[in-house]
Amino acid sequence: MAGSFYMVVPANIPEGYKLAAYKLLNYLLSDDQQVRLVSTMWQYPSTTVLEQVPGIVWEQIPYPDVAKAAAMPLNHFNAAAIEWVKEHGLELVPSE
Repeated sequence: MAGSFYMVVPANIPEGYKLAAYKLLNYLLSDDQQVRLVSTMWQYPSTTVLEQVPGIVWEQIPYPDVAKAAAMPLNHFNAAAIEWVKEHGLELVPSE
């Protein structure tokens, strides 16, 4: 079970900002940060680091397959809002 979110780097930002954004994304997706995320905030990782997660974590939160089995069905999410963000979200990003 992976965390569900989008991380993007807008195409219309300066190249220097893009480099910084890619470095930040790589940092956030690094094994170290993903393990810290689940170990300190109890947020499931977005990468495949489960074997690196300390066992005590699974004493606090359910293992991902258990949580996934109990998750809210997808048809209970606000699909219209998610689609709007996908289609129009970048319109909200300020341009220089």
